[in-house]
Amino acid sequence: MMHTRQPQSAVRRDGSSVRFLFRRTGSADIVIYYVIFGACWILFSDMLVSRLTTDPFIISKISIIKGWLFITVTALLLYVLIKRRVRMVLELQSKHLAEIGERERRIMHANRLYSVLSAVNRSIIRISDQQELLEEICRILVTSGGFKTAWIGWPDDDGWIVPTASCGDESGYLRSIRISVRDIPEGHGPSGTAIRERRPAVCDNIATNPAMALWRETALQNGFASSACFPFTLPDGSTAGLTIYSAEPAFFSSDEERNLLGEVADDIAFALQTIHTAATRQVAEQRLKEIIDNSPAMIYAFDRDGRLLLANSALAALCGRPVEQLHGRRREEIGIPAESALRHRDNDLAVLESGTAQLLEETNLQADGLHTYLTVKFPLASYDNAKEAVGGISTDITEHKKVEEALKVIRNLQAETEKIGHVGGWEFDLVTREQTWTEEVYRIHEVDDSFKPTVDNGISFYTPESRPLIEEAVRRAVEYGEPYDLELEIITAKGTVKNVNVIGRMDREHHKVIGFFQDITTRKQTERELHRKNEEIEQFIYTASHDLRSPLVTIKTFMGYLEKDLAEGNRDQLAQDISYINGAADKMKLLLDELLEMCRIGRVETLPETVTLKEVLAEVLGSMSGVVSDRTADIRLPGTDLILSGSRQRFCQIWQNLIENAIKYSPDASPRIELGIRQESGETVFSVKDYGIGIPPDYHARIFGIFEKLDPKSLGAGLGLSMVQRIVEKYGGRIWVESEGVGSGSCFKFTLPGAVPPK
Repeated sequence: MMHTRQPQSAVRRDGSSVRFLFRRTGSADIVIYYVIFGACWILFSDMLVSRLTTDPFIISKISIIKGWLFITVTALLLYVLIKRRVRMVLELQSKHLAEIGERERRIMHANRLYSVLSAVNRSIIRISDQQELLEEICRILVTSGGFKTAWIGWPDDDGWIVPTASCGDESGYLRSIRISVRDIPEGHGPSGTAIRERRPAVCDNIATNPAMALWRETALQNGFASSACFPFTLPDGSTAGLTIYSAEPAFFSSDEERNLLGEVADDIAFALQTIHTAATRQVAEQRLKEIIDNSPAMIYAFDRDGRLLLANSALAALCGRPVEQLHGRRREEIGIPAESALRHRDNDLAVLESGTAQLLEETNLQADGLHTYLTVKFPLASYDNAKEAVGGISTDITEHKKVEEALKVIRNLQAETEKIGHVGGWEFDLVTREQTWTEEVYRIHEVDDSFKPTVDNGISFYTPESRPLIEEAVRRAVEYGEPYDLELEIITAKGTVKNVNVIGRMDREHHKVIGFFQDITTRKQTERELHRKNEEIEQFIYTASHDLRSPLVTIKTFMGYLEKDLAEGNRDQLAQDISYINGAADKMKLLLDELLEMCRIGRVETLPETVTLKEVLAEVLGSMSGVVSDRTADIRLPGTDLILSGSRQRFCQIWQNLIENAIKYSPDASPRIELGIRQESGETVFSVKDYGIGIPPDYHARIFGIFEKLDPKSLGAGLGLSMVQRIVEKYGGRIWVESEGVGSGSCFKFTLPGAVPPK
């Protein structure tokens, strides 16, 4: 024990400075005190005697008395000083012996605890079972550590600490007590406090510590004088405690003892974590082994020399041998054909050289034919004492490849079907807001596959008239599940206006709107053409019935006249009757011939041929040479030539009808007609211009109707312009007339996109 020097004021408060001096006096101090006392005695006693008397006799007697008194006082003083010195020496010796005893006790404690720590560490290395290890650690603490009892426990779900392992509890002390980790009286002892607060807790004296009141009587009966608990962490993250009871009070008061026992608790935590990790790894390894063995894919490993290190049951089944008979053998030795084995070996070496995993397709000739395997191979730094190895997982995808090829054929067929039918599929994901198109939908919109369709840019293709309709249809499909089937118009990325049929429905299971998209432009054009033709047929039937009825009425009337004149013998009138009948028949024949020719347009055609415009015009003017000559017509040809592809006969009919009309309706003696070609708005426009009577604006559209004529008395059946219009439309073109009115001349313009080859 260490002591500190007290200040003088403290000494005075003790009551005697002499006592202090005596207590602190040494051998040299005694001599000095003696000399000082003797000198003072002689000096002051002689001075006192000389003052009291001068009688020599008395002085002699007093000197004798003074000498004996000096001897007595000094002897008494020496006695006191020596006694104090001896007592101090004895006290120091006793204190020193006590300190030596305490030090030896601590050393003995430390040696015991080091022995415990060493034995615990040896047990951790030796024992792999958790319960057995905890029991052994408790036994070591009691037998080697000299403790009365040791136990390990952790709280249950209700917070009560349950002893899991113990030693030294022959009396059943642990069964008779209840300890909690909650902040209640049962939780204020060392075990509850240590586990609750996760710090070591010590009770130096069970007999006097108020926190031990609940357990004091039973603990003292078992000979427990002090106790301590050292917390540690379990593998699941919860806290447990190592509780130790000693027969010595204040056994755990030293930092050294507490630190050593804390190390024991830390070692227990490490051991339990190691056991848990090993058990987890063992379970994982067992599961992995089961997965490998039960996997339908072949799992294996080969070393650099091509010898098998690992094989599962799938590979063994392929080779027709037990797994044990495959180890250490090369591929060709376990039934793999030599050619396949060589290719697989080359792939192994490529993986080892690259040092990276590779995904491969490998083939293997088996009894039932060639099989294809999807294989992933990866390098292994070391495996089963091999410095280098390659692992592999091979899955038989032979059937998958067959299905894939069949699906490829189906996809190609579907793509071709979509392309032929101009039908594509689409879907809109309501969760991701993504839209998906098939190839045909991209083609219909005239965009490439880099285009990313969305709801907004998809709807933007619709014309202003169609956009509200599709937006409302999609909204009702999403909100109410109503399917829709609409025929709308879009404007493609290239500016082409197309008619489309959009069909969609809500797929609530997958949160998508799905449907198909069909280009019906051709169908709509056909419908419009059919509608126009139906109108033409109606007009034709009406007009034909009217125009054909007129010559029939004439014939029927004059047949009556003829019958009457024959009966009366009026020969002069007979000739006139026959003349009217012949005229009516000729008119009917002309009407029927032109109607027949008009019906043939677009139905009976020769194979298309390539001809120049100059050749067409030369043929037309050759066939009209008589009319041109009679009227001395001035026909001016275009300055450029052009190649046409189609029916030479129909091309001639176009220009012949237009030129004949220009000559017919020109009042000039020598009519001038200009034939032209020019480019307007990116298309080739042909023109036939005259300086004749002109056409009033009200007749610009009517003149192309069947049997329509500006001058009813003019020759012809009135089918010429209708025939020209039908030929032009057959080649995808249009025809119109430009004329300011009567007397201003006319210019007929038309296009033939289907007959003019693209540049």
